Amino acid sequence: MRRAGILLALATLLVPGASHARQAVEVWTDRGNEAVYEPGERMQIKVRSADDAHVLVYEIDSEGYVRLLFPDIGGSGFLEGRETYGIPAEGSNVDLVVQQPVGQCYIVALASAAPFDSLPWYLRPYDAQAEAVGYVGAPLEEQGVTAEGRIVGDPFVAMERIRRRVVEHATDAEAFATAYTTYYVHQAVRYPRYVCYDCHRPGH
Repeated sequence: MRRAGILLALATLLVPGASHARQAVEVWTDRGNEAVYEPGERMQIKVRSADDAHVLVYEIDSEGYVRLLFPDIGGSGFLEGRETYGIPAEGSNVDLVVQQPVGQCYIVALASAAPFDSLPWYLRPYDAQAEAVGYVGAPLEEQGVTAEGRIVGDPFVAMERIRRRVVEHATDAEAFATAYTTYYVHQAVRYPRYVCYDCHRPGH
């Protein structure tokens, strides 16, 4: 069974239950909001949209790395409304395993009436072959994201930048919805370490 590394830290929904008048999406983990997981423990994520929608789920881990969780490579990401979907899907032969340093993590869901625009390089679906040789054509750095695919500063600012990057009609509040949940690795912390790298670099 393939083990996909993931860092999870439960918190609260971005807008509890739903985010906008037309579209709405929910995301949660098997232990609920603000749960504490130990490294090596398995996690399952659930996502549900109020209406048929294109859905994107990603994680910002305890070190600020951004990882796409859904859809898988080759998947459309289109989900039927009012149906609850598991990540990973049942029978997928994949586990999500908590394996990051102590800290706070965010799982973010986006639902859109229209297909998403081209995803930024750091949100590409997992591809073992591509990972073995590194990202192809990845930019050296984007605003708020390092060349390693790690966000810098406020995670909520990063979420908004990603939303505006991938949602076709980013200013139409009825065309999309967003929600998040958070979890902690090993113990609850006051804030993510990447909010202030100077405070957490070796020797500090």
